[in-house]
Amino acid sequence: MMRGSAISTLFLLNPTLKAQSAKPTDEEETLAKVLFYFPESAPGYEITGNVGLAEGLMMFVKQFTETPLQSCSTERCTHMVKRFEESVWLYVVIQHPPQGEGLVKAQDLYCTEEVMNRVMDGFYQGFYLFHGALEKYSSVEERERLKGLLSDYNSTFMLEFANEEEFFPGFYYCPMDRKAFLMVQFQVNQILTERREVKHIMILYEGYYVSSSLPHAHSSLLYRYLAKERNWRRIATLNRGYDPTKCLYGRVKGYPERGFLYGLAADGEVFAPLIQFPFDPEGTAYRLAVWAEDSTQYVLLLDPDAGEYRDYDSRYFRELGDRLQLQVALIQASVTKQVSQASALESPYRFFYFNNMNFAIKRGGRIADFDQDLLHVVRSVSAQFCASGDSADTMVKSVVKVAGGWVCCLNSMSSRQVYLLVPGTQTVQKVEEELGRFVQDTLQNIFLGVKY
Repeated sequence: MMRGSAISTLFLLNPTLKAQSAKPTDEEETLAKVLFYFPESAPGYEITGNVGLAEGLMMFVKQFTETPLQSCSTERCTHMVKRFEESVWLYVVIQHPPQGEGLVKAQDLYCTEEVMNRVMDGFYQGFYLFHGALEKYSSVEERERLKGLLSDYNSTFMLEFANEEEFFPGFYYCPMDRKAFLMVQFQVNQILTERREVKHIMILYEGYYVSSSLPHAHSSLLYRYLAKERNWRRIATLNRGYDPTKCLYGRVKGYPERGFLYGLAADGEVFAPLIQFPFDPEGTAYRLAVWAEDSTQYVLLLDPDAGEYRDYDSRYFRELGDRLQLQVALIQASVTKQVSQASALESPYRFFYFNNMNFAIKRGGRIADFDQDLLHVVRSVSAQFCASGDSADTMVKSVVKVAGGWVCCLNSMSSRQVYLLVPGTQTVQKVEEELGRFVQDTLQNIFLGVKY
């Protein structure tokens, strides 16, 4: 997503924190507010300067509107700020890539508010998933530990940021007919009924979303963590290794061909970390267990306190694994056939599809063959589609010619977006004809409400 751009500064700020010394200097007062600062090698004067600039911008905007500052752009960089907790703000500065010739400015391609909000949400949500709210680290000792956790987490976040490819925060739904779907739901309900300690279940197959009993927002966060961009071995590729003193994001004891990714490790030790969802008003915590077998991930969220059921020891997970192994075999037998049939019917058109109501993502054709600039335009147009306006109930169509080809953009009811990519050798008339065939051949099945 962000190739060509870079985060030059990132820090978490709690303006309510005070310095511990009796007569602190201005620099000490400022540094006391900083929960974490990147780059970590930055000298004190640079940190105080950037924190002072951030606070000054927020105070200046507050004089004119009750809406907090969200972004401020210059030719070279974009400043973004967002509050995630009552007293915690995340501030990010993005360096723009060198300005080149083209239809859209570089900062428009990389730094739209919609794109950057997603990046900032991803930073906060990924850390919160394993370590909870930042405000709970209240003492000086706890905040020092928090800095260490954030430092470890940020190194992974920066790597993922630099190599982000996905445009839309959603799911690649597994293609299934009614019979296969009902069979999966029957298997899920059996586990939920038999084991009261299992509160939620989510099933993924080859990076496809098969089923989940969680709310969509919770499922989306877990899906991004386990199978982002349909990379169902994503945790293995992070390759961080288990270390209980570091941030738990991306840390496992190994990725088994058949066994627990989270739960019972190969060395016999139980590793089922506590997780929480930042948008859960109840603040419910769960023990995370993930059974991995071939290309299937069976995710279970357990009651954090075994209580009347049993302890979550090695015996418990061995028994649970035996049960899940039988279920996964039945699910794979049905789902594998469905995915294979869908692959054989893959659309020849090269397109992106995203439905903001159910987070559905679909790609058709050999998208990777297209020039990266075309993909940047898709991101920019998507941000404009997502912007609020008076035409939320109308479809918007736009055909854009850029160096790498044509991009045909469709938007309906401000919720469903389609981008058809056509080689630049085609004439305008041929592009319109191709768009018409695409609507008739493909959109009738996945995109209701389109009239061409």
